[in-house]
Amino acid sequence: MKSPLANLPIVARRDHPHLRNHIDHLIRSGQLTPLLHGVSCWADQEPDFSLLVRAAVSWNPGAILVGATAAALTWWPELKPDRVELASPPPRNPPPWIRCRRLRIPASLTEELGDTRVVTPELSVLGMLDGGDTNPMCEALRRGVTTVARIRTTLEQIPRASGNLVRNILLSAARDNPWYPLELEAHQRLRRAGLKGWRTNHQVLLDGLVHFLDIAFPGARLALEMDGWQHHGNHLGFVADRIRQNRLVLGGWTILRFTTQSLDHLVPETKRALARLR
Repeated sequence: MKSPLANLPIVARRDHPHLRNHIDHLIRSGQLTPLLHGVSCWADQEPDFSLLVRAAVSWNPGAILVGATAAALTWWPELKPDRVELASPPPRNPPPWIRCRRLRIPASLTEELGDTRVVTPELSVLGMLDGGDTNPMCEALRRGVTTVARIRTTLEQIPRASGNLVRNILLSAARDNPWYPLELEAHQRLRRAGLKGWRTNHQVLLDGLVHFLDIAFPGARLALEMDGWQHHGNHLGFVADRIRQNRLVLGGWTILRFTTQSLDHLVPETKRALARLR
């Protein structure tokens, strides 16, 4: 006979007190797989990220989803976190796919998402900066979901949070709105070298098309392009980049390209180019 719970992706014992014996039977017979205390999924289901988030919220409906989990569910859908992060006391014997942290989060830094709550994009970025990885921050800036100023305002609302010293340093380094970590490193090198007059993500209109230059010295019409190893993504991207560069060169721009491996040449070659162009 079909279980009355068969249509539920997650079975939380507390939601079905009249079916406790039935749930116990399903677990003993291997039809249900326990995920957390009092929360199970069907054995034939793949416990993917979405299902594990449901399980975590079913286990603690008052929890707040934070960090990469909040980002993946709101502004960064392509992100594939390897665990569910939430602000909550930890469960007994927590499985490796869940990370619980005792955090005091102001209500103003949370948003409703269905029947649960997630932190704001700004706070999710700050949470992902804990390990010093700047890619999530750059990703949020590139997507336009937040700004450095808004992230800093959020940081000021959690003044005693662990890791704020590192976060503050990284935010200061990102003040020129880098879209990729390689750009962030380039910005820092240009500042240390005392070079002035450059702009980031500079818009250039050519033949009715808008092009964004990673770093530009508009007065000298010099563009510095930062190429990560995944810069083109595919063959079409590679071809489009060549067309774009030709259009910029024909429009009077000098293009210098740098990668992680060639970044040591950034400052000396930029200085040489500026000396020639000015």
